[in-house]
Amino acid sequence: MGLSRIFHFVLALTALCFPIANMCTYRYDDTRIAKEKKGGKKKTVDPFAKKDWWYDIKAPSLFSVRSVGKTQDQSYKNFRLGVEDVQGNNVLTNFWGMDFTRDKLRCLAGKCHTFIEALVDVKTTDNFTLRVFCMGFTMRREKQVLRTCYAQSSHIRQIRCKMVEIMVNQASSCILKS
Repeated sequence: MGLSRIFHFVLALTALCFPIANMCTYRYDDTRIAKEKKGGKKKTVDPFAKKDWWYDIKAPSLFSVRSVGKTQDQSYKNFRLGVEDVQGNNVLTNFWGMDFTRDKLRCLAGKCHTFIEALVDVKTTDNFTLRVFCMGFTMRREKQVLRTCYAQSSHIRQIRCKMVEIMVNQASSCILKS
């Protein structure tokens, strides 16, 4: 067998083992053979950054900071704001409710404490009806040896009545429409 015939035989075997679609092109680069790359790496672009429908949310006037959603310094407070009007890129809102996150509530009152909740519907001076919730919990006294600080059910009822009384006095005298 001639040398050229052996060379053709080896080429035919490599073509059978490796399909042409999977064969890569190689080029000679100084002292080594390197695989050629097909194009550069694509840059990842945030698709939402290019959108033109971003809005600045403006809180109602009863809040001291009118810009909403920029920082997370008090992220345990969930404020619900209802959209009243859209002016260009500004969204004007109205107060619709507020609550604490679940982990913050569990963090406030630890083990062996009594958690007291009270709610009342109050009518303000400008005829708004508010449902106000209040949360309280017992704490250990100074120099208390006993680990638990539970409240008796009669004490819980008295505390709840006092909480409702204070909420009615405070909320009925306030004005929301400012």
